Amino acid sequence: GEIYLGVVFPGEMKEAKAVLFSDEESKTLRGGASGHVLAIADYQPDSEFTYYWGSGWSKYGFANSEAWNAHVAEFAQKVRNPLKVTVK
Repeated sequence: GEIYLGVVFPGEMKEAKAVLFSDEESKTLRGGASGHVLAIADYQPDSEFTYYWGSGWSKYGFANSEAWNAHVAEFAQKVRNPLKVTVK
């Protein structure tokens, strides 16, 4: 099976990029991992910084990466446009 990971930032990010390990670093120091994703955003000390992360699996709930990406995109839309209810 395939494992999917995702992160949603409610606020604005300046940049997100893949940082890949060299073949040697991957084998000797990183347990075979290819790399990681680095997200850069402004942050003011002593303030809150909110993000959401989650994972999925191709053998339960997400048939493929397209299904996972659609799920994360839908969740991000909901986070950035929350339902507002007024009780009178």
